[in-house]
Order: sequence, then structure tokens, then C-alpha cells
Amino acid sequence: MKEVLAEIYTLKSLEKMLNGHAYARAVRAHILLQLALAIIILKEVDINDIMDADLIVNIENILDKTLSYNDIKVSGALLDKFNQKLKEYEERGPTATLWITYFIMVSITKEFLRAERMGDWKAHLKCVQEMLSYFHASGHFPYAKSAHLYLQDMQQLHNLINPEVYEKFFTVRRSDKLSCGTSTDMVIEQSMMKAMKTDGGIARGRSTKESVISKWVYSMHAMNTVCERLEDLAIVRMDMTEQHVDASDSRVKKDTKEIRKLLKWFSTHEPFPEVDKIISIASGVVGDSKINCYKAREVELNSVTKLTGLTFNNIKLKRADKAVSLLAMSSTIKVHDEKVPIDPVLLFQRMSITAAFQDEIEKYFEYQLAPYPLSLFDEIGIRKTQKSAIYDCFQKVNIDINNTNATYIIDGGYLLHRVVWDSEETFNVILDKYVQYVRRHFGSSITVVFHGYNDFTRNIKAAEQRRRTSSSDMLFDQSMTIPTSQQKFLANTINLGSFQC
Repeated sequence: MKEVLAEIYTLKSLEKMLNGHAYARAVRAHILLQLALAIIILKEVDINDIMDADLIVNIENILDKTLSYNDIKVSGALLDKFNQKLKEYEERGPTATLWITYFIMVSITKEFLRAERMGDWKAHLKCVQEMLSYFHASGHFPYAKSAHLYLQDMQQLHNLINPEVYEKFFTVRRSDKLSCGTSTDMVIEQSMMKAMKTDGGIARGRSTKESVISKWVYSMHAMNTVCERLEDLAIVRMDMTEQHVDASDSRVKKDTKEIRKLLKWFSTHEPFPEVDKIISIASGVVGDSKINCYKAREVELNSVTKLTGLTFNNIKLKRADKAVSLLAMSSTIKVHDEKVPIDPVLLFQRMSITAAFQDEIEKYFEYQLAPYPLSLFDEIGIRKTQKSAIYDCFQKVNIDINNTNATYIIDGGYLLHRVVWDSEETFNVILDKYVQYVRRHFGSSITVVFHGYNDFTRNIKAAEQRRRTSSSDMLFDQSMTIPTSQQKFLANTINLGSFQC
């Protein structure tokens, strides 16, 4: 996902967005990505003339502002065909299932935002219920526990309060514009706390005594009425426009441009491939049997089963109960004999924040941030001298050889490592570099010989090849960029065989 969103956002912005910061920007990015996937899916849906006519009428009415949000009706037959296409894609394999799961997650997020802004209580509870499985699968266990308790309490709320009260007023509206409902906690942050910290507020120019705070809070509603009447008298509004910012012409043009970039990226990276393994469509990294991020629903059911009959205080969820993502194939550490995916940058940042004082910094950084001495070992094992180093032990001999009609026989292993790969290069560019290198140094009369072992497990080099193998299996094509270093890629016999073909 990071690779495709890098088409429209910078890497620094993506790190904040995917780590839970820059909330509004992250929501927009996910909505654009889902829309791009929806366009890809709709291209495969057979839309008849009746469905097409209904869509055109709805679009024209929306553009003419003669159709409200609640009056939009999508053809039931079109929805059925779209959902059927989603099921067909899920049957293509784990990778397609993962992207369909992501599509559904974004749909839940959009429906949750709609329920909040429109004040739809039943839709709000339904979204919370659907989010439970993803809280468990992603390892957000505090959210999972709290959401279970919240959902149970809210479903019994009608026994304590008249439903007309909380179904209408569980969100706050500060204007009569469409889709402007705001959660109460956000209203407190955006209105009360903002007013407290500005000029004339409690934090500036007033006392923080309890009597002053009480008087200030209880007079806010009266002051708000006065401010509204002053705005009416001066014919001045704090709202810049009645139009939502996402519906402005500039935003629509920008969204259209960026969706085209996403579609162009997906044209070379099929999001719904027919493969029986979980792979990264950007890097081609193939996951093993432990990767189960595409089974979010199954992971949630296994986790929820353990909660049956327990009280809230006795619920204990373990990290082993969450889904394992593809990150585990490239960045993991062992904690109590269990492999845990980590982000080294995030780990370093947390350690830096935790170490608030100089003496603590010395304690935390007393040892290298590595599970083994880097001077003696690498991620493969104990460091070994490369065979090419023996070449330096020989003395060079200059002999004139008549190679006019010579045919060069080149060792394939030598050639693979002789040409240096640059980062962010596509495999198509790398293959061209090999061709240019051979033509430049050996001409056109050449023969390249690779080892001819049909069974990699039955040759004298098998043990050494297994020792060197440190990268995951990858599925790639000529348009993909290098997901790892040249040495790691060529050390994997499966990747090497695919590259030679």
C-alpha cells in the first residue's frame, strides 16, 4: 500500500499517515485508493443499458444539485453484480482476498463517518460491530475490549433512556449544512478547548479558579447566541462557504488527477492476481504459511471464542492471536521464541522518547541495536570471505592474444554478480544493463553457461546455497523495481531461477 500511495504522497507524509497521524489526510488517501479499486472492478462488471441510464440520471442530478444525499438510490441489480464480482475476486487467491478485505474495511470507515456526520445511530452501532474483527486481527486489543463493552452497553441503552433522545442527539450540529454532525468529544476539543486557549479564554487573561471556570462554562451558550446575532447584524459569517471542501472544483480536479496516477500504477501491478500464495504486488515478496493477514474474519472468531464467559477485567488477549502481515517476512525479531514484526525507525524513536535524561540514554544505547555482533555475523550467519577475494592473490600477466575470431564462454554466476544493480531500478533496466555489458566487453560471439543442476538439493553447493538464502521468494515481472539488495536476491535459488528464465 505504501508503494501505491507514494504516487500521490511523499514518503515522509506516508509514514505519518500510516502510523495513525494526519488523520484527515489518511482518510482521503484510503478513499482515493478504494475508488481506484472500484473503477478496476467495475470495468469487469457487465452493466446493461438500464443500469447505465440510472447511473447517468443520478450523476446529472447530483451535479445539478437536485438530488440530496438521502435520495440517492443505486440499482439493486448493479449492487448484486458488484458484490458477485467481489466474491469472484476473493476466489482467485490470498492476495486478491487481502485487497478485497481492504476494500471492505474502507467501506466500513466511510459508512462510520457518514453515520457520525448524519447522526445515524443504528448505522453507527452496526459499523462498530463490523470493526470488531479488524480490531482483533490488527492487534488493537484495547480497542477490541472497549468496543465489545461499548456495543453491549449501547444495545441496552433503550432500557435507561428514551431512544428519541440519543438517536437524534448523539452527534452535535453547529450548523444546518448537510453532513456536519460532529462527535461530542470532538466538539469539546474544537469549540470549548479552543475558546479556553484563545484571547479572552481561561488560559489567557482569566483565572483558573473553580468559580471562574464554572461561570465561564455556564455562560458559553449565552455568549454563542450573542455572537450569532452579531454575525447576522453585520452580515458576516464565520463559515467560508456552504459547499463542503471535498466537493469544491479544485479538490475534484485534484482527486481525478491522483486517481489516474493510482490506476496507472495498478495497470502494472495487478491487485487481484490468480495465485495461491500471498504476495506483495509491489515488491513480489511471497509470504509463507504463517502469513494470515487475509484471514481477518477467522482470526477474529478464534480470538472472540476465548472471550466467551469472561468478565471485562479477566479478558487477556495475546499478541499471538493477531494476524501476521507480510512485514514479518522482512523485519522481525524473536521475543520469547516468537517472531514479532518491528519497524526499526519506530523502535528507535520510542527509545529516544523514553530516554528523557542523559543517564537513561547511556543505559538504553549501551549496546548495539542488533541481536548479534555485527562485526562477526550478518543476517545470514557468521561472516565468510568472498571467493572473489582470492583473485587479489594472483599476479597479473600481460600476454598478447589474438582474439579476432575468438568465442567467449562466460560463467553465468560471474556475470550475474559482475553487473551492479542500482536501487529503485526496474528489472527491465537491469536486463538491458547485462546485455550492454556483454556487448561492450565481449562482442557478439559469446556463450553464457549457467549451472545445470535440475535438483538444487543434490549438489555439493546445496548447503552453502541454503546458508546464503536470506530473502523471501518473489514473484516479479520486468516492470517491478528491486525490492531488496542484489546479493540477497541472487542468493535465493528460486528467485535466481526465475531471473535467469
